[in-house]
Amino acid sequence: MEFAPRYKPNTLKDEVEVSVRHLNTTFKKKSVYVFGYGSLLHSGGWYGRVLAKPPKVKDLIECELDGFERGPFGIFFSTNFYGIVRNSKKTVNGVLARIHNLSDWINLMRTENVAGLTALPTYRVIDVTEKISERLPDNSVIHTVCSRPSVKKIAIGTLPENLEAFRANYYINETEPQINYYEKVYRGVCKERSTGFVKKFLSTGGFRDGKEVETFINNF
Repeated sequence: MEFAPRYKPNTLKDEVEVSVRHLNTTFKKKSVYVFGYGSLLHSGGWYGRVLAKPPKVKDLIECELDGFERGPFGIFFSTNFYGIVRNSKKTVNGVLARIHNLSDWINLMRTENVAGLTALPTYRVIDVTEKISERLPDNSVIHTVCSRPSVKKIAIGTLPENLEAFRANYYINETEPQINYYEKVYRGVCKERSTGFVKKFLSTGGFRDGKEVETFINNF
């Protein structure tokens, strides 16, 4: 693995250097977890990421992350997805999953389109170990993907010309009807997470469907 063109680490506070040297050291010394707050909230969101050991439902640990705000703040080719930005007054709930080897970490982060692995990143990887409510072994480290602060305004401003992207449908599989990305996440959350988690999800930037996203941005 090499740095992507124009990649500059440490752009964000607590950013993780996406390099073989740094990550090899981390995996040798630490138990590495990833905090998921969007597509990774349910086991189905981990499919298709070429992981040797993808987490199962029982492996996903419910927890909360302090100091961040969730919203449609991830931008990939003019389409918005869940993202988080720093906000000291906010809390986001999500799940923790153990990543057992560097290869799985790289494959996961490539599908998240992170800085260091692509020239046009959607997110940057940061260390949120000290911001997570769940108590893990002392040798644990927790990573998540985060948007730049400026992306929040950019994401909000793109809605008028991207309404169709929000209304676009995505297959769950060939036998089920097409549903919006946000509705797909919400269904997965309702199916696998606790009732309290679902309620917290909706009160901390989670959406039931794309129409709620449109309303949120139009009222921003």
